[in-house]
Parts: sequence; C-alpha cells; structure tokens
Amino acid sequence: MKVVQRLPVRIRLEPHAGEPPLRAGVTATVSIDTGRGRSIADVVTGFLDLFRGKAEAAGAR
Repeated sequence: MKVVQRLPVRIRLEPHAGEPPLRAGVTATVSIDTGRGRSIADVVTGFLDLFRGKAEAAGAR
C-alpha cells in the first residue's frame, strides 16, 4: 500500500560553523521531528487495525 499526501511544510535551515551553505545541487541530510513518539507496538496495532477494517468491509458486501 502506498499513501501519498501533500502537506504544506515550513523548512528551517540552521547554519553549521565550518560548513558551506546549502545550494542547489548540494546533498542534505534531513530529519523530521513530529513531536510524537511511537513505539513499535503502536505501529503494529495500527497496521493490524487497517487490515481488520478492510476484512470487515469485504465481509459486509
């Protein structure tokens, strides 16, 4: 399953001493902090709930 959704984001570039500025064609390492922590149990539960919902919907047809 592939879910594609476009979300508006605001990007903040923080300069690092001794590093060149970011320019077109330069590689960047990106990290995303959503402020929400998830355990592997949360991920597995969400994944299983997704398939349970599809199975229930298919049985209702």
